[in-house]
Amino acid sequence: MKIRSLMLSTASLLLCMTAAAVAADAASGAPKDAADTESAGKPADTGTQAVAGGIEEVTVTARRRSERLKDVPASVTPLSGDQLDQLGVESTKDLLQQVAGAALVSSGPDYLSDISMRGQGSGRNAFSETATGLYQNGAYIAGGGFNGRAPSEIQLFDLDRVEVLHGPQGALYGRNAVGGAVNMIANRPEMDFSAKERVSYGSYDSYDAMGIVNAPLDPENGIAARIGVFSNNQEGGAITNLTTGNEVDWSRSHGARVGVSIEPNSDTKVYAQLEYYRSDQPSMTALGYVPVHAFAGTSQTGTPLDPDPYTRSDLNREGRARTRDLSGFFSFDKVTDIGDLSMKLYRRTRHGSREDDDYDHFLSLSGSAPGGVPMDIAWDQSERYDLVNAQLTLASNDFGRFKWLFGLEALQSDDDVETGIGECGAYNPGAQTAADLNPGCTPGYTGAPLDAAALAAARAAMNHDTSTETLNSVAAFGTLSYDITSEWTAGVEARIAKDMKSYDFERYSQDPLAYFGSGPAPAGHAPSTPNTAYCPPSVIAAGQCTGAGKSGFNAHLDADWSQFLPAASIRYKPSPTQTFYLRYATGYRPGGFNAPTSPVQTTYAPERSTSYELGWKGKLFDYLDADTSIYYQVTRDVQVTTYGGSGALVIIQTPGNGYVYGIESNLRKKFDVGPGVLNVALGLSSDYGRYYDAQTIQMTPGVFADINGNRIPRTADIQGALGASYVMPVFGDLQAMFGGSWQFSSGGYETPDNSRDYASYGKLDLRASLMASDRWSITAFGKNVLDRRYRMQTVVYNEYWSQPATFGISLTLMQ
Repeated sequence: MKIRSLMLSTASLLLCMTAAAVAADAASGAPKDAADTESAGKPADTGTQAVAGGIEEVTVTARRRSERLKDVPASVTPLSGDQLDQLGVESTKDLLQQVAGAALVSSGPDYLSDISMRGQGSGRNAFSETATGLYQNGAYIAGGGFNGRAPSEIQLFDLDRVEVLHGPQGALYGRNAVGGAVNMIANRPEMDFSAKERVSYGSYDSYDAMGIVNAPLDPENGIAARIGVFSNNQEGGAITNLTTGNEVDWSRSHGARVGVSIEPNSDTKVYAQLEYYRSDQPSMTALGYVPVHAFAGTSQTGTPLDPDPYTRSDLNREGRARTRDLSGFFSFDKVTDIGDLSMKLYRRTRHGSREDDDYDHFLSLSGSAPGGVPMDIAWDQSERYDLVNAQLTLASNDFGRFKWLFGLEALQSDDDVETGIGECGAYNPGAQTAADLNPGCTPGYTGAPLDAAALAAARAAMNHDTSTETLNSVAAFGTLSYDITSEWTAGVEARIAKDMKSYDFERYSQDPLAYFGSGPAPAGHAPSTPNTAYCPPSVIAAGQCTGAGKSGFNAHLDADWSQFLPAASIRYKPSPTQTFYLRYATGYRPGGFNAPTSPVQTTYAPERSTSYELGWKGKLFDYLDADTSIYYQVTRDVQVTTYGGSGALVIIQTPGNGYVYGIESNLRKKFDVGPGVLNVALGLSSDYGRYYDAQTIQMTPGVFADINGNRIPRTADIQGALGASYVMPVFGDLQAMFGGSWQFSSGGYETPDNSRDYASYGKLDLRASLMASDRWSITAFGKNVLDRRYRMQTVVYNEYWSQPATFGISLTLMQ
């Protein structure tokens, strides 16, 4: 009740202040599109206007056409390239900490990061659909597991801006945009030569370098190119492995982008872009902190495992995750007599792998010795993901009272995944001893097992799985708006879409103790269980799969879903500096497939979400640029992460429905302070929601929870960011910049059973720069300078914790 009272009181206060501001505007006769002006003699903002720039001058493409932010009847957070640079945004985590109502869902390494907005997206596994749409230059780019759920470094590199759209965006953006959408727009080539180089060094022996060159190739025909490259290397880390003495969280990444634009005349624009990205990161098992041996029924259950969140014990394998990502983008824009024609084509091929993961540590079974033989299981996974996305839109190009847009979209993807135990030898149908078992393929032994429960759990996990998921999606969409008067505008949006998915799955056992023949099991083997009964292809081919019910497991599943996703809005502009809007919107997150060996819900349904939003954008007393939105969102068939049994460790279920309501507000102001300019920005959000008509789910082995009436995970009592930067002259053309950002969150739960609190945090980032106008800059920076440490996410028995304080210095040269 306190949370809801706080939200309602805040909303009422903002609405009262807004009404007073409108009256003040009317009395003063505020000029149309009035904006702050710099005082004479003050230093240029050098990008800091992005920290607190007014909404008046910002242009976005949130409705797939360029328009002023204040004219968009929806909640949008734009972050310019200058702002991203000033705030040191290099990752999805950095980005989301600047956005009200958005949260990072992390399973350790960046390649598994996910985005939750307005409480949507708590149900996930490594290869499920996201609840936030991801777009680059307006093209859909999400999908797959390795770097497919959140922006990677290359997608956040050299950007013109990022547009974060809050709430369902199904009508114009389509699939997955249930909580919102993130669109990253790259800097395009310009007709003036420029270059930028940067080197930096920081904590954990990290050294980074980047370079960008923009050059006109044929000015007469409007041809220009832009090339950017970067290399990020961290040789040390914060997490120490006591078994080896190594720091396991070192990382390396490299990326490059080439863009070519052709603008032969003012009516025609052609752009082509090619990106390559490669990364080497610690895997989820190396980063996972397991406080105790939590697996029930073993001799070690309840005893300590890892000493603390940044120290690992009994970790004899230091898993790595590697990705290679190649993508291409092409766009053609033409102004015609009918309208503005736009064509986009996006192609992406990504390879990812996890290698030498310590699976027994991940399952909290490290140190177990069934039959007196230490357990040692090496876990590997690889993925190839291919995506093609094509769009065609035609939009009105006049400025009459009617504005319209019509579009077509087609999407096709293939996701091939292989998971298994990496170091198992050939099947031995005869007697064997513990000495015959390979390192990395040892669940223990069968002789007088000291930990029968640990042995059974390890054997059940020793499977080789291959799967292929194919998606074909087609859609038609459009918008129509009408200026009823100079103050009132009404608009409608809609999308008709169809998703068609197929899923092929194969499993066979890699359990070295399993016996696939008929008759009694030889010495050193163990009786089969349901999960060790699937013969490998080599065993079948050799005629050794003779036991009853021991054939390999294969399954084929199909599903398709058709959607109608409408939206409608009313915009009211009582004065040139004030905009009110009321918006109705819908969103859709496709369903999918769990491993067919799971005993529950092999195919799960799509989420369908409906949102109602009241918002305002404008100036408070001609002083503060501000915006606020109040929303109520209902989601049916909420996708929830649950335990799937020994045949599928983590699965998605749809046990019921949910609702979330909340408020998001932003305040921005630029001040003349002394000899310089101070920019301040504050973003705040609060949301709350519950499950209803929900069923009991299984959270971990033997632990069930009735989630009906529970709070929706990742809704926070309060979450926000306060940023400020001050630019002042030093002497000559030298300027100094001092900046900081305080990010905070409090309240809520991490899991649908509400058994774990959503960890509260407060983090301070600081930066200080000395700049020579358009020539060079030296910057000292610190992230999380107060060294606040907190749990970010828990997966099965593994906790993933935040990065400790880091510091560094960088030198930038510009031509």
